Amino acid sequence: MHPVLAQWQKKRLVAVIRAQSQQEALCFAQKARQAGIHWLEITLTFPDAPRVIRQLAPGVGAGTVLTTLGAEAALAHGAEFLVSPCTIPSIIALGQKHGTLVVSGAWTPTEVLTAWQLGADAIKLFPAHLGGVEYLRSLRQVFPEISFFPCGGITLATAPAYLGAGAIAVGVGSGLLGVDNLVEQVNGLSL
Repeated sequence: MHPVLAQWQKKRLVAVIRAQSQQEALCFAQKARQAGIHWLEITLTFPDAPRVIRQLAPGVGAGTVLTTLGAEAALAHGAEFLVSPCTIPSIIALGQKHGTLVVSGAWTPTEVLTAWQLGADAIKLFPAHLGGVEYLRSLRQVFPEISFFPCGGITLATAPAYLGAGAIAVGVGSGLLGVDNLVEQVNGLSL
């Protein structure tokens, strides 16, 4: 198991930060860290996202990685992991070359197996809320050796159910926004 993935297994919650600007990302990251969330996924969906990764390291990786150029920029700025919403062989190969955790997005059993065979360290089950916890349970029965990282539509309230169904960790993004007393809610989770 990749060392970062082993740490995810202990912490269990990754804050997915999808922002419109560097300032917005830093603000949200600060709130997540104040709530005790160590692992942050900065999506490569806004200008200068790699710079945010550098400013927040350690415990930070890149999300919504769609190109090798984006992956290379994230790695150059200290990303500890790469997460893609789909399976992109060149990103898996780049991560392997650098010894970086790669989480490839997949939905169907064929996509899951393909990503795994290409060398992905874990599978981002995305968007997780479409199949829910029962879909994850079904996939885990067929692929017990694969680490699943459900993401998309997960909230602090639903996260424990995904973890109970066998997820190694969960990604929570918009489910953290606007949450009152975030610190208390994160501390109250039985992750």
